[in-house]
Amino acid sequence: MQLAVFGATGETGQALVAFALKRGWKVRAFVRTQANASLALPPGLSVFRGNPERFEDVDATLRGSDAVCCAIGPRKRDLRPFCAPLTQLIVERMLATGVRRIVCLTCAMAGDLAANVAPALRARAALACRRRPEVMAARGAQEAVLMRSALDWTLVKPPRLTTASRSGTIHADVTLPVRLVDHIGRTDLAEFMFRAATQDRFVRQRVYVRN
Repeated sequence: MQLAVFGATGETGQALVAFALKRGWKVRAFVRTQANASLALPPGLSVFRGNPERFEDVDATLRGSDAVCCAIGPRKRDLRPFCAPLTQLIVERMLATGVRRIVCLTCAMAGDLAANVAPALRARAALACRRRPEVMAARGAQEAVLMRSALDWTLVKPPRLTTASRSGTIHADVTLPVRLVDHIGRTDLAEFMFRAATQDRFVRQRVYVRN
């Protein structure tokens, strides 16, 4: 079995790649040519350096894959929004190449806030929208791209991310209550994303996750 990963050089993406390889899957990881990033190349990992605006480069990453995990996110040194356009291109090329399953990481504060989002977290989301309007708008647009697509998508919406070691305890549900103090370790998050990509649970749903 084979997984395509976009955002593979980020902390969550690297954990996702490692978890998939450990489970015996082959992984095709997309890395932006201009990122100057590198990944170790253990058996089963293929890295494709390319331009996120070129459909040929996205196609090369998708080729032969059974599922896709998208862990792209805003860059600390470059706040220009890119998540929505790249996700749109991934969706278009998945439809063209026949790959249907995608699990995409956004955040609990992105898009329309559901009733299970606690008031303090709503306030934090409103503050983020004032401070970084382009970034937050792009996150919401990214969710909209997938929700209006014909793919078998799952949106994964964690609260605060940490570097904690794997806990083995992951709470996940469409209506899971999430508060400002809630968090999830990136290793646990990566495990959840991989398992979601290999199962039919949460298809065409926005799912909240926390430890």
